[in-house]
Amino acid sequence: MNLSQKYDKIIHYTDSAKDVGKYEKIITAIEDSKFKNIAVLGENNSGKTSLINRLAGTEVRKPSKISLDEQPLMVTFAEKAESENFECVKVDGGKLAGSSVALYELPIDGAVNGETHTVSDVLESMDAVIYVISAIMPFTRTDLEALRAIANRFPVIIWISKADLFDVGREYNDCKDYIKKVFADNFKDVEVEFFDGTDSTSVDKVIDVLKDFDPEELRGYHVLQIDQFVKNMLIEKLKILLADAKSKLKSDARTKQDDRRAQLQWNNIRLTMMEKEQDAVDAANKRICISRIAVKQKAAEELKKAKNKKQWISNNLKPFLEEEMRKTILEVFDDVCELSSVHAEWLMGEVNRAFGKKITVEQLNSYLSSAEAEVGDCYAKMGYKHIGLAAGSGAVALGSVAIGTSLAVVLSYYYFIPTVILAVSASLLTALFVKGGLADYEKYNDNLSRFVSDCCESNYNQLSAQIREETHRYYENIIEKIVTLSGEKAQDSNGEATAKVSEIEAMIRSLAEA
Repeated sequence: MNLSQKYDKIIHYTDSAKDVGKYEKIITAIEDSKFKNIAVLGENNSGKTSLINRLAGTEVRKPSKISLDEQPLMVTFAEKAESENFECVKVDGGKLAGSSVALYELPIDGAVNGETHTVSDVLESMDAVIYVISAIMPFTRTDLEALRAIANRFPVIIWISKADLFDVGREYNDCKDYIKKVFADNFKDVEVEFFDGTDSTSVDKVIDVLKDFDPEELRGYHVLQIDQFVKNMLIEKLKILLADAKSKLKSDARTKQDDRRAQLQWNNIRLTMMEKEQDAVDAANKRICISRIAVKQKAAEELKKAKNKKQWISNNLKPFLEEEMRKTILEVFDDVCELSSVHAEWLMGEVNRAFGKKITVEQLNSYLSSAEAEVGDCYAKMGYKHIGLAAGSGAVALGSVAIGTSLAVVLSYYYFIPTVILAVSASLLTALFVKGGLADYEKYNDNLSRFVSDCCESNYNQLSAQIREETHRYYENIIEKIVTLSGEKAQDSNGEATAKVSEIEAMIRSLAEA
């Protein structure tokens, strides 16, 4: 894929030739490689070298418990590779002899950036990853950061090392089960194969996977992923240029005639007012966040105390959420109204100063009282519709969980509280809640707890979105009224700078839609 030709105009516009060229080289390396490139990745002293030795059938390098600042290891089995960045070793014999497999032992600190979750150029050019995880210290912060960077991007094999340090039996099995469970909890819908280093057949199984592995089936998708990353990178660069162009638009307008200067003044005032609007939204979200955490904790405690958890969800979840969210809305409403009044007075003062107007506090207060009355009226009307828990495809009673039907809780509000439907399909609910006639009681209770937590989370997410929308509408009304009182028109600047802004916006749209 020739990225330079595909994004020629935008690369020139954003001065990104060097960055795009780097990814073009990676794509070329992926498409032209004659090896099945397999990265052996893991923390220091996790067992990477030992695994490579076992796969190779010989001691390619002596394992070390400490880092010796050696060059990363590259092992091939058909022909020797040359690379100034790796110690290249060709192994004759063994079960991989004559295969096109190439094993790369990659130091994790150089392969994955823990802060940005981006991968190095070398790791980017791999076809698959064997991730070596130590059974005695699994899922360290480094493990999780690395796995987040590679999950869903490469075929991944998890090799569990050092499990032999546990006594064979319960400890040994518990350790392996724990690793699989933690992975499933952190990386939902990510498919991996697990191999146990203590199993004498595991090495042969991995070798069979590597021999059968066909990188051509995945390289096309890998190249498309890189293409998407380059598009996102170019979009971010265009956004920076767009911000600069808009800033220049405002700066240039100050040098034009009076009406243009007035338009710029208004644009600046409006921009600051939008920032103040965001302050109000942030204050609301802070209040919502605090409430969300407290409500989820309280709900978990109430559910835990309940003797009959199904009955508590059926009878108590609705009134519990209604009461807690009612308190939240009152607090949020007070915060937003208080801030908006201060911001409206600021807007009045700025308009009077910039345009020589004489809008009075009485005029402003008259309007604010009216506006707040409208919002207050909205709040006074706000009520909670009946929760639907009736038999049918849309919502059913919790009691019918036992026979594997679907579950839905419908919480509907006016204005600040949107309609929220939390539904789980019959097939999914059966898998989550119904297992062997609910014999697995602990898992059943865990899923009930998760359902209650998700219910709280979804309602508060919807509340946050609706608060943002209503706050924006309220601030727009204030701006519109101040404009009316001042007799000014909030017009956008035009001319050459505006044309440049439009051009950049068009580029961003074209990339996003491509």
